[in-house]
Amino acid sequence: MISLQYSDSAFSGQELVGQVYYRDESLRFYPFPTVNANKQVTAFSSSQQDTDQYGMKLTLNSKPMDGWQITRGLDADHERFTSNQMFFDSAQASASGGLNNKKIYTTGRYPSYDITNLAAFLQSGYDINNLFTLNGGVRYQYTENKIDDFIGYAQQRQIAAGKATSADAIPGGSVDYDNFLFNAGLLMHITERQQAWLNFSRGVELPDPGKYYGRGIYGAAVNGHLPLTKSVNVSDSKLEGVKVDSYELGWRFTGNNLRTQIAAYYSISDKSVVANKDLTISVVDDKRRIYGVEGAVDYLIPDTDWSTGVNFNVLKTESKVNGTGRNTM
Repeated sequence: MISLQYSDSAFSGQELVGQVYYRDESLRFYPFPTVNANKQVTAFSSSQQDTDQYGMKLTLNSKPMDGWQITRGLDADHERFTSNQMFFDSAQASASGGLNNKKIYTTGRYPSYDITNLAAFLQSGYDINNLFTLNGGVRYQYTENKIDDFIGYAQQRQIAAGKATSADAIPGGSVDYDNFLFNAGLLMHITERQQAWLNFSRGVELPDPGKYYGRGIYGAAVNGHLPLTKSVNVSDSKLEGVKVDSYELGWRFTGNNLRTQIAAYYSISDKSVVANKDLTISVVDDKRRIYGVEGAVDYLIPDTDWSTGVNFNVLKTESKVNGTGRNTM
């Protein structure tokens, strides 16, 4: 990762902070066998996922009056994702316990895609008095996803193995999103060492488009060509974001050696992401709520560099069943 940051504490009476960055990430997974229903090894392969991302962020911090802080900003980023699956000679891999692998062919694993985000935000904090601080913010974010055309993963394997000569591609395309997000909170300064807070935030999670798109149903080969009959694609099955409203009520104490905090949280969402057996995902309508309590206690042992602590998180998840009841997990 490469990052450059610039700051100017006297920019028209405000603090200007700018940052640009670039990172690339490559995930290579250890070769593993694919087993059918009869527990027979049908393939031995490993996958690789590559991500390139660059972006920038610009903020202006100001204090229009005592006890009032405002942060305004812009940020933008772009991400490119590609992946592949490398297959090895199964007999040679099995004989060596997966240590000696000979490549026989490579296919695409998920559709390649580009994600571009552009956002503007405003965050503010105001000290109402010595006891309370009010915080709040808004964010507008524009997102564009561009998905490449993709031949189904299983069909690519058939072509590579010589069982077919060609196949229809699942069409890609471009889709965009507009989201307004906001948050609000109240911080209570109980004493110099104790604080309590109440926060609310609305967020949107956009699931991985590579694992959502690119799934298709193909018919029997016609002259070696596999025809596409049905698919999850940009035009017919737009990926939807998962909206989450979150609430939190908490308390913390910061002493010389003892630090502790506890918080109760509650969140509700209108959809959920389901992991499929083929390592893809589906987004389903699922009114779900999650609530629980989390806490932590840390103790700094005097006159040493040692500390000890404990933390916990107890939660419960409920989904609405048939529009009325609740299914608890």
